Amino acid sequence: MEDAKNSGFITTLFYIGVSNALDISKERIEYRVKQGLHFVDTQTIKNNLVKLNQAFKLVAPWFDNITIYDNSKNYETTKRILDIRNKRIYSQNPLPEFVYTLIKDTFIQKLLLL
Repeated sequence: MEDAKNSGFITTLFYIGVSNALDISKERIEYRVKQGLHFVDTQTIKNNLVKLNQAFKLVAPWFDNITIYDNSKNYETTKRILDIRNKRIYSQNPLPEFVYTLIKDTFIQKLLLL
C-alpha cells in the first residue's frame, strides 16, 4: 500500500457488509449448498466476521478513500451507504447498525462525530 501511495496512486477501500451478518450468512450458505457448493459451519462464520471487522480497523487508515456498501437485501440491491473522499463524508442517515460496529474506535467514527 505504501508503494502504491509513493507512486502517486490514490487508494480506495471498498467494504460490502450486511445487517444481521450471521443470519444472512447462514441463509446464503444454505442457498449455495443447495446449488452444490461447500458448507461453512456457524463457528467458522462467526470467526470470519470477527476477523473481517478486525482487518477493516487495521487497514482502513492506509486508504485515501473508503466506501461502504450494504448488501443486506439481495445481490441486486447493494447500496452505497458511506463514502469518505478527500476527508469529506457522504453518508446515509441513519447508518445500518453493522456500520457502527465496523467503525467503532476508528478515525471514521471520529469523522462522523459519534
